[in-house]
Order: sequence, then structure tokens, then C-alpha cells
Amino acid sequence: MQKPLLGITCLFLALNSDVVVQAEVNGAIPSVGGQYFEGRVEIPVPAFAQDDRRWSDVRLGPSTDTLGDQGCAVTSAAMVMAFYGIKTDPQQMNAFLTRTGGFTDDGLIHWSRVPSIAPGHLELAYNGGPSYKLIDSNLLAGNPVIALIPLPDGGYHFVVIVGKEGRDYLIRDPAASPFRRAYHLRDLTDRIGGMCFFRTI
Repeated sequence: MQKPLLGITCLFLALNSDVVVQAEVNGAIPSVGGQYFEGRVEIPVPAFAQDDRRWSDVRLGPSTDTLGDQGCAVTSAAMVMAFYGIKTDPQQMNAFLTRTGGFTDDGLIHWSRVPSIAPGHLELAYNGGPSYKLIDSNLLAGNPVIALIPLPDGGYHFVVIVGKEGRDYLIRDPAASPFRRAYHLRDLTDRIGGMCFFRTI
């Protein structure tokens, strides 16, 4: 499936207990909603772009795709890990997951493997259907949330929810320029199909 923004392909259709679930399974929610936030609340998550020339041509795990084409999940994971102080980038995250069995044969991430890049720091806290309550409580606690979003063309994409303005969620999009300011999720999609987040241990 083609992702309209920058023409990036991001096909994540297989279900797995470790893979963010699809909207059709647990029910998508609108991309605008939940608790009202006064002003603009934004978590300072570092920005990485999947099409960065330093790693865009790198093969995605065991698949035949590249980070530039289908690396939105890996790039989102790298952004979140970097936020928690773990020294990584999409290329390093991809290499780690490849070495440690962190991918399915199709290049989908086993999310529970992601925090193992720095053992003893983080663990997967949730991986499932979308929830305003979970998103909002994490944002208020200063924790970014990785979201699976269904796209109008039938494809899927991963982004990092880093804040909120009113009832509009703010995202870091791995398919956007790393120099772009976090922008409203509704500018990309009208639904959230799944989510995962991590917690310190």
C-alpha cells in the first residue's frame, strides 16, 4: 500500500501478539478526542526520518524492503528509545532487532524486543487497541505513545504521539522531515487503529 505523504510505503497487515493490532480487530477511534489539554503540551521526542539518506537504503530486518520504504515502525521505535536516553537511531535499531529476532519474516516488529536494546531500562507496558485514557495519561506523565494509523488508501503507518493541543494529538511522523515541527494527527488521518507504549523499570 502506498502512503500518500512523501510516497512512503508502510504495509503492516499481519497480526501477531507482539505487533500493534489493526483497527479492524479492536476498533479504531477518531484521531481527535479524549481529555481537553489547555494550550500546547509537547514531549521533546527526538525526530528521525525513515528516508534519511544515512539509512534509507538499508534492508528492513529479514524482509526485502528498505527502511526508507517501510521503516516507519523501526523509526518510531528509535525515536521513543532515544527520548528515554538510549543512544540509537533507525539503522542501529534495525540492526539490533535483526540480530535478536525482533522481526517477523515479513519485517513486522516484535514490540517486546524493542527495549532490550538497553536491558534494564524499559519494558513494553501496553500493545493493543487505542484508548484516549491511555494516550492522555501517558502524555501527562511525559511518555510518548507509538500509534498505528489506518490510511485512506487502505495502508497503515506508524507515528509517535508526542503531545496534545486541545483535543488534537501532536505527532512526530517518521515519513516527514526531521526538521518539521510536531503537527496535528488529524492532518494525516481521522483514526487511530492501535498503540503501544513503554515504561521505565
